[in-house]
Amino acid sequence: MTLRHIAIALLCVVAAGCTAKPPSTKGNSFHDIKKTLIKGENVVISGQEFSDDIDFTEIIAGIEESTKHFRCWIPGGISFFNCTFKGKVLGYKSGDGISTSVTFEKNLTFNNCSFQESVDFRESNVTGLVDFSGSIFYKTSTFEGFSCNNNDVRFAETVFKDEAKFQRSQFNGNVNFMRAIFENHAYFQNATFGGFAQFGACVFSKYTDFINLKAKGDIFFNYTEFKDKFLMNNSTIDGRAEFIEAKFGKINEIKKTIFLGITRFEKADLKGSLDLSGSAFYYAKPATQGMIKSEESKIILEETYFQSGELILLNDF
Repeated sequence: MTLRHIAIALLCVVAAGCTAKPPSTKGNSFHDIKKTLIKGENVVISGQEFSDDIDFTEIIAGIEESTKHFRCWIPGGISFFNCTFKGKVLGYKSGDGISTSVTFEKNLTFNNCSFQESVDFRESNVTGLVDFSGSIFYKTSTFEGFSCNNNDVRFAETVFKDEAKFQRSQFNGNVNFMRAIFENHAYFQNATFGGFAQFGACVFSKYTDFINLKAKGDIFFNYTEFKDKFLMNNSTIDGRAEFIEAKFGKINEIKKTIFLGITRFEKADLKGSLDLSGSAFYYAKPATQGMIKSEESKIILEETYFQSGELILLNDF
């Protein structure tokens, strides 16, 4: 073999090493996943279909966290890409007066996945990255009390065909729901956003509830469409709140809410009512230039104040 042939062979070996894919978990059953996670190893699966339920509460025996409530700790990372789940995906289970939830000590990733049955991550805690980007939820998805400690949470371009439940969820960092579609009721009551919350270009088709929201950073609803009833009463927004070119449908209430940063409604399209009664804008009056109002639209401003105690009037809109 000539030196030239040896050099080419070495280059091929190097190239193969550089393009090698990360190891994946073998098999497409819950049994295979369970074996991997019990050993503390990471699960990485792409392009698989799962027929049985994926129940993370059954991986490792739980420890009693409070009376009749148990918690499991899963040390390995979990990553699914372009997978289809025909059974339920569970991070929470209850029965006979006993409930079990899960703490994921690394990442929880379901990227571009299809969930054909219900998904329940109620009271789950996640230390690492959370990524459900591009996924479709065909049945009810429950993230009540869901807690994320990482600075990066992704639900961008997800589709929720049934109810989406995020009550009491706590996102300690940034969360991205940009271009998500909610075809059924969306519940975010008592949710907390520690960083910025991006809901730009979302579509909320039915009842949408953000009551008692706490946004410690900026929150964005630019180009978002609220087709039915939108509520964000009794909330506190520490940063910017933007509704630029948002489309408001039948009933919209943002009552008794405190805005500590810039609030923007420029070019928003109001088809129904917008009730801001009892709200207070501490940084500046809301920016409303170019706001579009129909003959049927109505803005309600009972005891709505600027920081100085000055009433905000309809002329400001």
